[in-house]
Amino acid sequence: MKFFKKSDLIVILVMLAIGISGLIGYRYFFSERPAKAEIYYYGNLVKVVELKQGISGTVNVAEAPNVVIRQEADGSIFFEASDCPDKICILTGKLTMIGESAACLPNGVLIKIVPAGDREADDVDIIIR
Repeated sequence: MKFFKKSDLIVILVMLAIGISGLIGYRYFFSERPAKAEIYYYGNLVKVVELKQGISGTVNVAEAPNVVIRQEADGSIFFEASDCPDKICILTGKLTMIGESAACLPNGVLIKIVPAGDREADDVDIIIR
């Protein structure tokens, strides 16, 4: 008794190819767009950082002094240090692409990468399926 038929395998491979090409297309489309990082403290926007090449430094959030956020010259941003017990925010790594986010839940800090420029009133904030 076979687990897969030949047609099942073809359908699975086609679906994988479509998924992989979608991911590659998404990365290619958003890789060169200018981005900014929005930093939230318990849901309130407290700081916006332009992610430009050649700019590096530490970003301080006054409301959470124990959280250190670092901006790198390659246009990325990440949690460098935090006093939270599990350090998941630090292990998230560098955020570089639009749509990526990292959170330090015990300290209530969220970093979200969004497109640079003004948002329109009818822009999509989130899609739920």
